[in-house]
Amino acid sequence: MNVKVVATYKDVAERELRDRIVVVIDLLRASTTIVQAIENGAQSVIPVDTLDAAANIKRNRGEDTLLACEREAKKVEGCDLGNSPQEFTTFRVRRKVIALSTTNGSRAIQRVKGNSVVMVGALRNRKRLCAFLLEQKFDIALLCAGTDGDVSADDLYCAGAIISCLRETLENRELEIDDLGYMAEIFYNNAKADPSLLTGIKHYRRLQELGLQKDIDFCFSEDKSDALPVLVDGIYLVD
Repeated sequence: MNVKVVATYKDVAERELRDRIVVVIDLLRASTTIVQAIENGAQSVIPVDTLDAAANIKRNRGEDTLLACEREAKKVEGCDLGNSPQEFTTFRVRRKVIALSTTNGSRAIQRVKGNSVVMVGALRNRKRLCAFLLEQKFDIALLCAGTDGDVSADDLYCAGAIISCLRETLENRELEIDDLGYMAEIFYNNAKADPSLLTGIKHYRRLQELGLQKDIDFCFSEDKSDALPVLVDGIYLVD
């Protein structure tokens, strides 16, 4: 199994990953939010890159649709939800369609929506995701969303966590990773041993400044969810 890590969605052309299962990672917070929505019974999550596109989905689909939009880590005024995974409770999202537009994560998904298999990766669904990936026996691309076009170390941390999980099952000779994946796994292992390393991450600090430490803690919780969102015709559905 070959694993390629892509630093940001702006660094990839869709065709480049065509023959791989693509796992989109926006740890803080879109991928965690999608996992939580599916975990708590949402009918589907439709990621789009613009606010207008999200509003059109809600307008066309009616009352069963929730508008969840975020820009610069803040909920967009007038929307039902923002991008905090803790907002996506069973009471709020069960049987609902969610039109989701975020600063980075939904744009990353749009970049690869034409691929055959597109998943969402988060720490919370890491073990479930890795079990699925191991069953498929295809090469993998871990596509980090990044933050505002730049590399985001929290996404690389999550990529490293996924690689570490795969390595627990596969022998070293069966798992090939690129140099970025190698560095991501080292960072994950070091930060697990010394969590204070995480506080140097720019986006981590940004959320702290906004009083969102509970969201950070939620997103960094590992192996809590069995949700496995799969993109089908531009819509994330439960597997």
